[in-house]
Amino acid sequence: LRGRVGPHTVVTLSMVESWRKVHVLPFRDSLDSGSVFDDYLKPHFSVKSHLLGLGSYFCARGCRFQVMAVDPASEELRVVDRFTEVFSEGEPLTRVVARRIVLGAFSDCIDEQWRSKADLSSASFFQSFSGQLCEGQEIV
Repeated sequence: LRGRVGPHTVVTLSMVESWRKVHVLPFRDSLDSGSVFDDYLKPHFSVKSHLLGLGSYFCARGCRFQVMAVDPASEELRVVDRFTEVFSEGEPLTRVVARRIVLGAFSDCIDEQWRSKADLSSASFFQSFSGQLCEGQEIV
């Protein structure tokens, strides 16, 4: 079987089951004013199906959401499609932000041949966020 994918090609996932119901809540720090369902969720889920599971995070029109409950109750991933009932009742979630990070040496766990490269790559990564960092230094 051969063919070409074009603008009118429809691909269906027949082996992936869909959720009957999902309950999602937005994170307070990413939510603007307006209706959570009408302004964020309805446009997001009406465009295409999305593979989600209990505890999954997703972004809809710039707002971050987390899946709080699913029906049927399961730990697997399923599709939220046009037949899925989407609920968003409840208080927005508060995101936990790290206030303190302690950096420890990890180069002792790395083979000698890779140690200098690992030290350079980790240092450049953290320096791009916070300037000079030293081993054991606390960021408060």
